[in-house]
Amino acid sequence: SFCTLLVSVRDRIRRISAPPMAEVDRTDGGDASQRAERARRFQSLLDTYEAPPPLRRVALGDEATFHELADACATDVVDKNGCGLAHYAVLAGRIDWLERCRASEDLWRPTTAKTRRTIAYAAAAGGHVHMLRHVAAILGTDFLRYPRHDGLTIAHAAVLDGHMDVLQEIEAVLGVDFLRTSDRDGWTIAHAAAQEGHLDLLSYIEDRLGSAFLRITPDSGWTIAHSAVTRGRVEVLEFIERRLDREFLAQPKTNGWTIAHAAALKGNVEVLQFLADRLGSGFVRQVDKRGTTVAHAAAEGGHVGMLRHIVGLFTADFLERAKLSGWTVAHSAAIDGQCDVLRYLKETAGVGLLKRGDNNGMTAAHMAAVNGHIAALEVLEELLGTEFLRVPTTDGQTIAHVAAELGHVPMLKHIASRLGEGFLRQTMQNGCSTAHSAALLGQIDALEFLRATLGVEFLQCPLRDGWTIAHSAAVRGNVKALQFIADHVDRELLEARRLDGWTPTHVAALNGEMGALEYLEETIGAEKMLRQDRSRRDFSHPAAKRGHMTVLRYHAQLKAWVDANQRTDVAGGENPADALPRVARPMRPTPVRPANATS
Repeated sequence: SFCTLLVSVRDRIRRISAPPMAEVDRTDGGDASQRAERARRFQSLLDTYEAPPPLRRVALGDEATFHELADACATDVVDKNGCGLAHYAVLAGRIDWLERCRASEDLWRPTTAKTRRTIAYAAAAGGHVHMLRHVAAILGTDFLRYPRHDGLTIAHAAVLDGHMDVLQEIEAVLGVDFLRTSDRDGWTIAHAAAQEGHLDLLSYIEDRLGSAFLRITPDSGWTIAHSAVTRGRVEVLEFIERRLDREFLAQPKTNGWTIAHAAALKGNVEVLQFLADRLGSGFVRQVDKRGTTVAHAAAEGGHVGMLRHIVGLFTADFLERAKLSGWTVAHSAAIDGQCDVLRYLKETAGVGLLKRGDNNGMTAAHMAAVNGHIAALEVLEELLGTEFLRVPTTDGQTIAHVAAELGHVPMLKHIASRLGEGFLRQTMQNGCSTAHSAALLGQIDALEFLRATLGVEFLQCPLRDGWTIAHSAAVRGNVKALQFIADHVDRELLEARRLDGWTPTHVAALNGEMGALEYLEETIGAEKMLRQDRSRRDFSHPAAKRGHMTVLRYHAQLKAWVDANQRTDVAGGENPADALPRVARPMRPTPVRPANATS
């Protein structure tokens, strides 16, 4: 319309003479501290987007860089979300730049393919009301409603970056009910405001949507108080206490995780003390449904200062409390490689805590191996001695089994250097070796390391019941592991039988792993795949037991093909069937046809 064109021209003239940061909305009004805070938030936004230097300069209003990228039609210059020049023209608040992008078929990408971030989302995040109006004018108001891939809307974007004027514009254009839209996890704009500490927006949201809206929690039970604690927003907790009640502050997630746990995980002593003062020490003592204490949370986050504060609130005995699984604070520290916490625990609680295993006998050394934290393993050896690293679980699992299963080759090398290569050969009580553990999740690098270090014969050894590493690889259909076994270990392992006659084919069928089944057919042949176990059952039986219909259709097709091409031995001469043409069979099973379909 003529009015829209007039507004567009007026805004274009206004932007051409814009200040260097090209942020008229940001610089109009407000004191110096407010402007500085907005500029800081804008820089933080660019950091979050991992904007490459050229796009960062565009967002900050660099005229030369924009035209250089536009002249080069630089479609490959994007941030981690796939946002390119058009999005950053919007972040800069430059309508003239956006119009130049719109004139280019290559540069005009109003929505990213991967994350579905629209230029409307960029306008809201950048705090540009005039840009949001322009986007609505050229693409329609419904375009403003499109959420990101995770469900976040332009209202979330406006609130996260504290843009009250943008939120009011969104309400005026899309209606107040649009502000109620949550993301896919049930996160509302109230959660966003609480997380970022925007009390003015929280008050506005309460005024427009009611105090009941502030109480909305997703299925996980995550409240706006949990959001506030993640960023240490004591002022938001005080706001919640005034506007709602203390009971709401104490409301845990559905798994029992309280805001005290959240504060401990983040290491925010001020928040934890606030909760102890307002809700009492009994609240801070609460455990979640797995028995997790605030000490576990603090240890996981690596916060020695928080642990000292917790000991001050209670006593050092509080550190001895374990989860229902027997998991101690030492386990929590070791799994995330928190070396300073491990040393603090030894000084405060003694070596007994560090040595204690969980209900299955897993020690802090096993936890360090889970994520490949060599430094944590070195600290445990320093504090407890080398022999502690040799301690297995109740079923014989060693730290080498853990490292192999999760593919941590540097950890395996470290273990071999400290405990000897012979330690890598140690098996579990059921005979499971580190090679079996590595094959289970298809850890090719670990298998190659074990082959190079211990020899191919080690990888060929089965369990006592005949279970091979090929059986392990078939459990989750790891085709690459099966290929490695065929090419570098022993191809015959792909058709090896357990004592009960089960082959890797039976194992793959039990778990519905079609990729593994097709690879096995290609490698060992259809006839061998149909071999029966000692109960005279082929792989259709385990597939039927688990209800894997695709596998059953595949089996029926495979068996029909084999039956059609079956050779019959003729005594004293050649088999005449060899001269017959073989029936071709497609690699993938055909879909089930409707009962009333014609042939």
